[in-house]
Amino acid sequence: MTTWRLIDKGGLSATDCLTLPTALAKGVAAGAPNTVAIYFPLETFVSIGAEQEVRQAVDLDYCQANKIPVWRRTTGGGALYVDNQQIFYSVAYRLDEPLPNNLDQLYNDWLQPLQRACRQLNVPAQYQQYNRLQLGQYQIAGAVASLVDGVLLFTANLLVNISQENVDDALGIAAGGDRGRPLTSMRHEYEGHGPPDEVEIRMELRRQFEGLLAITLEPGEPSDAERQAAAELRATLEDDGWLYSVDERAAAMRDQPQTDGVRVWRNRRRTEGGLLDLTLVTQNSCIKDVQFTGSPLFLQSDGLRQVENYLRGCFLSPAAVGERVINLYQTVGLKSAGTNPADFLILIGDTIDQMAP
Repeated sequence: MTTWRLIDKGGLSATDCLTLPTALAKGVAAGAPNTVAIYFPLETFVSIGAEQEVRQAVDLDYCQANKIPVWRRTTGGGALYVDNQQIFYSVAYRLDEPLPNNLDQLYNDWLQPLQRACRQLNVPAQYQQYNRLQLGQYQIAGAVASLVDGVLLFTANLLVNISQENVDDALGIAAGGDRGRPLTSMRHEYEGHGPPDEVEIRMELRRQFEGLLAITLEPGEPSDAERQAAAELRATLEDDGWLYSVDERAAAMRDQPQTDGVRVWRNRRRTEGGLLDLTLVTQNSCIKDVQFTGSPLFLQSDGLRQVENYLRGCFLSPAAVGERVINLYQTVGLKSAGTNPADFLILIGDTIDQMAP
């Protein structure tokens, strides 16, 4: 039976929650055993996706007034309200075979340990495309996957107790808006008595990982190199320039002078895998510059940047745009759960239609 490393750290600070998984993935890439880490946050914070505009994803005034720190993580997806009533696990797995073309299967597979743990604890959670577990219409867990130096990094969180009001206030989600998703938690499913404690949930997760993967989890600790990698990443996250980097780039593009045939356009599309916000700069029937922000679930951390780079200089027609994006996906092997080349084509095509006099 194969042995994997188990990092069961218990409670972690916000920055440790955000840096430890990536550091472990770098360690696995450098030769450490495949690793499962199980942990919970010691403090409340908000984590936004790498490609989100913080001012759109979060109510900064509310967070500042309530002393809730906001961090930009290095993985994609949407904003999360995180507190000590959630349990996380991260898997760092060295890829020994090609990833499935269908990322829905990947998310389903790596959420299985959590789904089965929930069922063992009498909470019949079901997998829902593309990255979550639900009870009926209510989400009880979510996940994000990424590639780090050829290692699959998969992180999921389970809501043990949650306040929908706190989530909506911190993330600035208006009633009836398209950003929110109704949530539930282990507590809500245990009427009349408390949910399992975090130790019981962590032990059940461990049993499910060992049973499903036919592995032995051997307790271990991060290496010195992994601790150093976490410290370097922490320095990036603590830089205000990192937190506002996407916003500043978007503002510079949107505020540029519209002279000499330069025009700036904005549009938005909600895909099955997240939200895409487009800022498009055109000149002489070509794409002069382009930026996508939002919450798509790209495996490649630079997935949106690659799409942008490939579209600059493209002739401004749906056919030309579609050809470039499809070619990029096929050539580079871009993978994004719930967001595909057609979404970019539709978004830019709709924007071109707006340009008609």
